[in-house]
Amino acid sequence: MNISKIKILISIIVIILIYTSSITIRNYFYDVVSEGEEYKESEQINKDLDHLYKDRKECPDAEISWVDTLKINDIRYESNKYRGDTTIQVENGNEIGKVSYTMAGYACSDHKMKNGDATYLDINTPIYEVRGYPSNLIVSANNQVYVVYNNMKAKTADELFPMKNFVNKIYIQSTDDGSRIHTFSQFSKNMFLEEWYKLKLRDVQTLIDERKLEGKRIFLEIELNNGITFWQTYWIDTNTFHSGVIGNEKIKRIVGNELKNINQSIKNN
Repeated sequence: MNISKIKILISIIVIILIYTSSITIRNYFYDVVSEGEEYKESEQINKDLDHLYKDRKECPDAEISWVDTLKINDIRYESNKYRGDTTIQVENGNEIGKVSYTMAGYACSDHKMKNGDATYLDINTPIYEVRGYPSNLIVSANNQVYVVYNNMKAKTADELFPMKNFVNKIYIQSTDDGSRIHTFSQFSKNMFLEEWYKLKLRDVQTLIDERKLEGKRIFLEIELNNGITFWQTYWIDTNTFHSGVIGNEKIKRIVGNELKNINQSIKNN
């Protein structure tokens, strides 16, 4: 082998060594940086968890019997409990937000709910519209439907429960076991919904202080067209619903007529 060939071979070997070394060094630094980023992320997660656990330790009433609830867009919702005899048809619409804080196990009883708070849902759980229904009435998250419970911006019954075009049936439930004991006639249901959007809201605590939520009551179960149901307690003497909705004379007459139908059915049997 002549000298020129040897030089060429040596040059090739040197180039290969330099190239492989650069890859090794680059990968080493990449691994170091990646581990550093992962460490930083892990440290931040630990700090967040420490903060949450710190809140819990400092909370004198950490063990709370929570209601399954969430808040988004300044509206608080509560989970709907499906009836076994009802077919539910729910399709998610657009995403309207995500859960940013899980209250159960961390928040104290005096915690003021903020947008993104939820009782049991994991952080970053998406919250969706229910297709075909206004999002200020129902939303869905984690395959569960949540019905509006409180909307501070609402001034009327229709703004709180915009349900006029979405109700399938209205039932009267037993105050003993919650079973359905009567179904509103189609005429009464339509008349009830026609009057509903006219009704005003009052502050619930004020109604409690004025003892408007006392006396004889009935449970109304409202079933939406997709099978989702929610409940309203109605005090007959004061013509008041537990949500703060104040009935008018037509509402009182409609409910009264349906109660008479129940009594008549009992007599006939």
